[in-house]
Amino acid sequence: MTAVGIWPDFLASASIKKRIPSTLIESRSCILDLLLFFAALIISQVLEAIVLLLNNLNAANIAYLLQIEYI
Repeated sequence: MTAVGIWPDFLASASIKKRIPSTLIESRSCILDLLLFFAALIISQVLEAIVLLLNNLNAANIAYLLQIEYI
């Protein structure tokens, strides 16, 4: 067999080998992006809850110090 006959088979096998890892890498980066997104979402929700709690406690303390009824 000549080199011309071997070359297309080599290209086909090389492109398949090249394509499979790239899709795995792309899927891993997609999963990593989703995990980072949900982690950031959870962290932002926790921080918002802490800020609201501190805000509520601060308003209650001010109302207590001023001796007014806080609803």
